[in-house]
Amino acid sequence: MRDPDATPEIDAPAGAFRSAVRMLDKATGVLDRWVLFAVTTFLGALFIALFTQVALRYVFDIPLRWLPELAGFIQAYLIMWGCSCLIRNDGHIRITFIPNLLPAPLRRALSIGMHAVLLIYIIYLTFYGYRFALLGSGETTPTGTFDFFIPRLALVTGGFLMAVQLSNALLREIFIRPKSPPTDQLALNR
Repeated sequence: MRDPDATPEIDAPAGAFRSAVRMLDKATGVLDRWVLFAVTTFLGALFIALFTQVALRYVFDIPLRWLPELAGFIQAYLIMWGCSCLIRNDGHIRITFIPNLLPAPLRRALSIGMHAVLLIYIIYLTFYGYRFALLGSGETTPTGTFDFFIPRLALVTGGFLMAVQLSNALLREIFIRPKSPPTDQLALNR
């Protein structure tokens, strides 16, 4: 007679892999919190830079030429790093009309396929973003204050963070099935 509590040998590696995916999910959750803190800090720095520029330009009539450049560079990091937070929390824009018409297994397969295609694109973006950043190495901005490598590095760091979160989302989608099918906000508001 087979013991009902015993797990078959074939399930042991799958169970170990699922627990590894869960550990990766926890680690990427911690990474997401740190990135969210950094994005919040970037947003505060952007506000301070723009407020300082407005005050210096219109109140004291002594504008700093490099502050608008700094604000643009902060914005690049804010956008690229913020995208990784959106991927982690499944907050990116999507069209849900057609997938909602599909049965659950096809919807899941479509979701896995979309995650895989997006991961390939993000890896491509990161690789060529690094090459683009290297082109700006040693080249200064119009004010001569910053090296172009620094703002272009936002493509690389943001791409890496998005690839990590997207890999986690893909593994979670494949190996850890959600307990209930996801519902979108539009379906909740009907």
